[in-house]
Amino acid sequence: MGIKTQRAGQAQVLLENELLKECFKKLHDEYIDAWKITHFKNAAGREHLWQAVQIVGLVQGHLRKLIIDGRIASKDLAALSHNIKSKR
Repeated sequence: MGIKTQRAGQAQVLLENELLKECFKKLHDEYIDAWKITHFKNAAGREHLWQAVQIVGLVQGHLRKLIIDGRIASKDLAALSHNIKSKR
């Protein structure tokens, strides 16, 4: 098993972890709630909260990308192994 497939497995475990899912949702919801009550003159505050929401999504997206990359690597390794075996 390659490093990408190992990392994919670890990322999968993280994304399926109920505590981590709860943390992501809580952060997202708290940032949105705080954004909703910012004063209309506080553009910088709203911008920071918007960035925070985006970062939560980016972290989740990075974990999903690790899973996809691992699946691709696993398929590539399987195809390479099949090719090697068929040439014997």
